[in-house]
Amino acid sequence: MKRPPLVVIVVLLPLSLTEAALARGFKKPAGAGARKVPLHNTEAFTCSEGAPDLTGDEFEFVNPNTNWSGDVSVAVSLKAATPDSGYDIWVNQAPGGCPLEEATQVAALHTDENGYGNVNVKVEKVAGAARFWVSAVGGNLVLLSRAIQLD
Repeated sequence: MKRPPLVVIVVLLPLSLTEAALARGFKKPAGAGARKVPLHNTEAFTCSEGAPDLTGDEFEFVNPNTNWSGDVSVAVSLKAATPDSGYDIWVNQAPGGCPLEEATQVAALHTDENGYGNVNVKVEKVAGAARFWVSAVGGNLVLLSRAIQLD
């Protein structure tokens, strides 16, 4: 059997990928898009709202987003947190992934000598979840974001 020339394969592969993209309609999921949400030093939370008390000190932000497959990705950035400390990062989803016994500890973040640290995490969206928020726990701090709408 004669093999097709390599040129044909190279041309057909991009065309099939383009067809798949067209089938999706080039649309991002509703509600998709990065936005900065501050982290506050507070232990109070509700599953639907995250941190209801936004009066505590801010320790930088989380930057949540969704990707084409519906996964939730979060960039966590700490500033002026406890120096040289480890933080467990949790992504809480409601309904279905809250309270914490059902949340997923997805990452660890370690701050430098000035209390700065960054980490990127990605989790699957919990079936039926409409809102999510992030917890960063460590260095004698409990840092929580408010909940935001998922798509």
